[in-house]
Amino acid sequence: MIARTYAELCDAFVARLTGLNVQHLELDHACGLATGYTGKLLGPKPTKHYGPRSLDLHLQALGLMLIVAPDIERMPMVSDSREFRPKDAAAATALRKRKREGRELLAEILRDNRQKHRKKMLAGYMKLPASKRRRIARNAALKRWRAALNAIAAQ
Repeated sequence: MIARTYAELCDAFVARLTGLNVQHLELDHACGLATGYTGKLLGPKPTKHYGPRSLDLHLQALGLMLIVAPDIERMPMVSDSREFRPKDAAAATALRKRKREGRELLAEILRDNRQKHRKKMLAGYMKLPASKRRRIARNAALKRWRAALNAIAAQ
């Protein structure tokens, strides 16, 4: 069977299962996959897609292999039209410098956002009544002490 698309590949797996007279659950068990996983891959409306692990396991369990060959009925949609030029050392250095500056700018923006977030949290905290703030602080302190006491007791 020839498969040119993902759907045709799944149909090939279903045809092989049918030919071997094997149910999805048996294949799951043989592959060591979760019960019902093959049904999610090969069902009428798949909810999962093949990944490297599940594809390898199904190929092995069904005794199949994939062969990649050029399709003589289709023309390639891409061709080699690149022109290779040696990189200029100065240009490469400038590119690395721009990347580094971009990373530093991103780090600065993230720092500013964290500070703004802290200010907003503190403002919201200060809007709470004093009794609720005390209860929150007391619970936090108890939790810290409980963790410390448990660590000491474990030694």
